[in-house]
Amino acid sequence: MSASLSIKYDYLCGRENPDEVFEAISLYIKTYRELAQLMADAIGCEVDYKFSLESVTEGSIFSKVVALRDTISAHIEEALYVSGNELFEDLSEVNETKSEEQVNDLALSLEDRLWENVPDQISYPHVDRRRLVYILSSFSKANKKALEGEEVMFASANDAVNAQPVNIEWRFTGDPKRMFLGKIENKTSFLRMYASVTVYEGNANWKFNCITLKRKFHARIVDKEWLERYQAGIIKPIGPNDVLYAEVQYDIYTPPNGKEEVKNAKVLRVIEIKRNDGYQHEL
Repeated sequence: MSASLSIKYDYLCGRENPDEVFEAISLYIKTYRELAQLMADAIGCEVDYKFSLESVTEGSIFSKVVALRDTISAHIEEALYVSGNELFEDLSEVNETKSEEQVNDLALSLEDRLWENVPDQISYPHVDRRRLVYILSSFSKANKKALEGEEVMFASANDAVNAQPVNIEWRFTGDPKRMFLGKIENKTSFLRMYASVTVYEGNANWKFNCITLKRKFHARIVDKEWLERYQAGIIKPIGPNDVLYAEVQYDIYTPPNGKEEVKNAKVLRVIEIKRNDGYQHEL
């Protein structure tokens, strides 16, 4: 059975401008379709993501749409819905998003979730930040159509129990036309790096001094097996003179009037550590 997206809109009886209810639903469907396409592109799934309307239920408006059967497999489709709903769950915890930094944090979280939720991926997902900005703007426009006291819910695969409430108070207040204007080049390379800190918690904010690129940057470790072994003490702590050789995905970001920066770096695979004692330890 194909997974499906259900949008339930509990509107106020007697509300003014009832046409805005249908405009909001149209925008929510458009937003989710564009988000699904963004996520499919992020995992390298070459599909033209399209919805078809399956049903509309009276009372509160309950629209059910499905991806066209031949465009994407059901298990990937379901994984995209789960990842998308987790993004909207993030937005339920705040009422405003406005900066490039905030959008970038959302993109990083979405990449992590796609990596966890979609099986058998060859490369780590990469979300186009500029496209995400316009998707967030569209979602904000839909929220503006809803009135206080109304409720909107997203659900996947007829799973009403785990339906995601939409925070209709959330707004995107940035200017999409002015965000992420610099040149972004996504790369995956094998790099040699010094780790600047010897004690690490979690997978975030490891600081590296890269010998190969001759740059300093922060990176997350997404090689879970290696990270678990390191944190468990199975792998000897990395010293300040030890060289980490790893496969790294990163963006080279060049602002319109600025200097190149390494951003959104992720250590995909730790290959070896060359210790300062002269020995190489294969991992």
